[in-house]
Amino acid sequence: MLCGGTGLYLNAVIDEMEFPNGDTSSPLRARYERLAEERGPRALHELLRERDEPSASLIHPHNVRRVVRALELADEGLSYAQQHEGLHKRKPHYDTLIFGIEMNRERLYERIERRVDEMIDAGLVDEVSSLAERGLSDALTSRQAIGYKEILGFLEGTTSLEEAIEQIKMRSRRYAKRQISWFKHDGRVTWLDYETLDEDAAAEEILEALANRVEA
Repeated sequence: MLCGGTGLYLNAVIDEMEFPNGDTSSPLRARYERLAEERGPRALHELLRERDEPSASLIHPHNVRRVVRALELADEGLSYAQQHEGLHKRKPHYDTLIFGIEMNRERLYERIERRVDEMIDAGLVDEVSSLAERGLSDALTSRQAIGYKEILGFLEGTTSLEEAIEQIKMRSRRYAKRQISWFKHDGRVTWLDYETLDEDAAAEEILEALANRVEA
């Protein structure tokens, strides 16, 4: 049983997927990263558009990491767009039931904002400060996690705590919206309406679906 996680994490577990290897230390990647630093992300994105327009259309110009990867693939005669399309083709390893919880969007956002406030009250600033002292500030991926990067900005003096908190709330709402969109595109998901079902009714619906699957 899996609970939570990103859509790609779920698909990587239950579906047959192939991920490109990529060499994080390759001279080619270093050259494109250096080009982004020297000429800016948009210039790098424009280079990708000249070589692989469909892939460029999928990637935001500021997402340098993906633009670099798409250029690497283009050098190999491959297409990021084609590989991206392959990630959304469902080839399940298992006979799986997937349940999602949906609720009124306004209520969802209120809960997200309340959770952020609770994280701050529980000591998020002190946690991030402690992690920064142990090297989080130098990490390329972990420092980009929502919550960490905004508080790091506050600790580094580039924003106020109030602004950092509002950024966390805004980015968390956007992330939730992206998660909903991802799972809405997966026709295997059975949606449980939080507005009309209590926990017992939702559990009954899940157990009934499991029983029907076993009988079939």
